[in-house]
Amino acid sequence: WYHGTLDRAAAERLLLLQAEDGLFLVRPSGSSPGDFALSVVEGHKVLHLQVHRHREDAFFSVDGGPVVHGLEELVYQGSQEGGAPWGQPLGRPCPGGGPPPPDTRRHGRTNLLHRATRQGDLVVVNELLRVGYATEAKDEEGRTAVHLACLAGHTELLGALLLAGAAPSGPDVSGRHPLHYACEWEDADMVKELLSAGACPQARDVDNGWVPLHVAAARGHTNVVLALLDHGAPARPRTLRHELPADLAAQGRHLDCVHLLESYERPVSSYSRSSWLHPPHVDRECATRLLSTSEEGTFLVRRGRRTSYVLSLAGPTSVFHFEIHSQGPYVHIDDGPLLSSLEHLVSHYGNFEDGLPVRLVQPLPPDEPPPVGPRSPTSQRQTPTLTAVVSRDSLRLGETLGEGEYGSVLQGVWVTPEGTEVSVAVKRLREVSAGEGFAREAELMVDLRHPCIVRLLAICLGPPLMMVQELLPLGSLLSYLQQGCPVDLEEDVPRWGHQVACGMAYLQARRFVHRDLAARNLLLASRMQVKISDFGLSRALAMGSDYYRATTGGRWPLKWYAPESVNFGTFSHASDAWSFGITLWEMYTLGELPYGSLTGVQVLALVESGERLARPDGCPDWAYAAMQHCWRMAPDQRPNFSDLAALFAAHSVRHLCAGCAELAQ
Repeated sequence: WYHGTLDRAAAERLLLLQAEDGLFLVRPSGSSPGDFALSVVEGHKVLHLQVHRHREDAFFSVDGGPVVHGLEELVYQGSQEGGAPWGQPLGRPCPGGGPPPPDTRRHGRTNLLHRATRQGDLVVVNELLRVGYATEAKDEEGRTAVHLACLAGHTELLGALLLAGAAPSGPDVSGRHPLHYACEWEDADMVKELLSAGACPQARDVDNGWVPLHVAAARGHTNVVLALLDHGAPARPRTLRHELPADLAAQGRHLDCVHLLESYERPVSSYSRSSWLHPPHVDRECATRLLSTSEEGTFLVRRGRRTSYVLSLAGPTSVFHFEIHSQGPYVHIDDGPLLSSLEHLVSHYGNFEDGLPVRLVQPLPPDEPPPVGPRSPTSQRQTPTLTAVVSRDSLRLGETLGEGEYGSVLQGVWVTPEGTEVSVAVKRLREVSAGEGFAREAELMVDLRHPCIVRLLAICLGPPLMMVQELLPLGSLLSYLQQGCPVDLEEDVPRWGHQVACGMAYLQARRFVHRDLAARNLLLASRMQVKISDFGLSRALAMGSDYYRATTGGRWPLKWYAPESVNFGTFSHASDAWSFGITLWEMYTLGELPYGSLTGVQVLALVESGERLARPDGCPDWAYAAMQHCWRMAPDQRPNFSDLAALFAAHSVRHLCAGCAELAQ
């Protein structure tokens, strides 16, 4: 019944030769590329019905009717009594047609490519691809060769299929996408292949509402979970039974996975709230009027009547309004993921449609900024206090992650008072004499809550004295850089710079001086998220003072220190800015040692003579200018961290930090 070369006039002539009610054919649409037309005889006339193809795989609807999976399924339903909304049931297909294109079908037949893929025969698959074998053909279960490669765990074969242009996504008869099958395996490379080819991490299994992250979490594949999170997948999507990935991981007792999912917080990558939040007088009618002449994807957020907020969005043909609901500390739209704030919601739907008619593309700014108020449900949560000092028996220590001046950092497991086992990093003090100061600093650190600062969870009075901190799986940024791990100087480094500047701006607002900012003291939760750690040298400034003067000695990281810190032992936010410039230089050089083999005394002489570190290869002009600004001799001429955060935000592509928005509060 498919006639791939006929236009409207030719179809009409062919059908009227026999003029039999119900005689039909399907052809490409002449007015809408990618769509089809259903031409059917009714009472000596030909009806031409538009068959609209929906974005995802082989889903079709006739003139706005129900969406059906597969052209063959649409034809079958139209041939049943009462199954044709247009009136005339489909009867006999017009002679001379053939089968529809493979990518329009729900079901197919097993072919040679399917068999070779199941068997993992790369030689045969490559030969079939070389001669142009159709990669979109489906077997009896509606699975393409890409589905079958993922189902069998053939990563290399999957790469060959994707390289040949095979589609990376689309549901089979059971509603599962290739990414669902790939997440069954503990192979992050297979998942990354699909994501790089355009697979959507939010594709849902229609039977249970699972997205790929649910599958990976249920299996306890932490490396696969990280790959999905790094690609932008939200950490809290919900199944049809309202289960989160962390719930499924907990059911399987995959505790490392539970901790990762519960502690993961994505920096937002959206416009600032002032660019999309409209004042209370903007109601539904006003929002519709404002957006009715806007480009597709233009949006605003406004106050709602039944809910706190409403997202209004210019779609392909009309303006849509979506209520934003609150659930505990989170917000969500319909059955979408739970997100930490309005900023996170805007960021998420800017990356994925995820049930909306289109992605959020650009905000429609209000005429005047909205009044400052509570920023989000997240910001209204009470800051948790330090867990009661934990006993040594509640900690199980594992391998050493690193050694420092005052002690070592070990991987461990903390058994909480509720009996939950949490993977943690444990910082163990080596010198008993420093214990009092160590505990005092821990008490100060416990109030620090920021997505770009490593969290202190508890302290143990020992002996030895220990700090229990969140575990960041990728370790120090310096090691990551020096080990040759993937780094995009145009995207990763500006994002890291922005996140570090946001964390330091947060410290500055709370009158903390870090004193040891360096790549070795930055830890990676993922490639997309860096956090500031190691507050061993940090101090809180006294009220009324802009600097701290060290009165004790010790081994100081002089190559990262500002001249006034080396000469006079004074530390301030300005000296931290100097260290930030050195840290940026480390990032752009992929972990080289600043000043090479020069001693601290030689470095000081070099700096005081006006010399500075050279511009690294691949470092853009604006970033090197920021470094030089940080390295000005006069402390009051160095930039503050809020300005640095704004600078790096302007040059970052995505995954910015939500925390800098909180500084205005």
